[in-house]
Amino acid sequence: MGPVINGLVMATIGLLVAGPDALLGSSSIADTCEAAGYGGEVLGTASGLVNGAGSVGAVLQGALTAWIASTYGWGALFGTLAVMCVLSVGTLLLSVPEVSKVGGRGRLKTAVA
Repeated sequence: MGPVINGLVMATIGLLVAGPDALLGSSSIADTCEAAGYGGEVLGTASGLVNGAGSVGAVLQGALTAWIASTYGWGALFGTLAVMCVLSVGTLLLSVPEVSKVGGRGRLKTAVA
């Protein structure tokens, strides 16, 4: 593949990944701040903290992935990724609201409660 096609493919992938990530991240932060009763004055700080944490993770993941693979091998790396995936799914399941079948539309309860 030539450098032009490679650049176009990488730009397309970047747009398809970074765009929805930014939209979903900012809307979830806004919903969380609104549900907690905070106004717009906290939204900017919360967005900065969440996006900053994501950026630190993106910076550290390259070095951490290389260190795990070189020190413990590829099997340990994939095992670590599998454990992190299970932890992520578990965390998400704890925070997803469930619509009550008894209460009808609009009444939410947490999936854990």
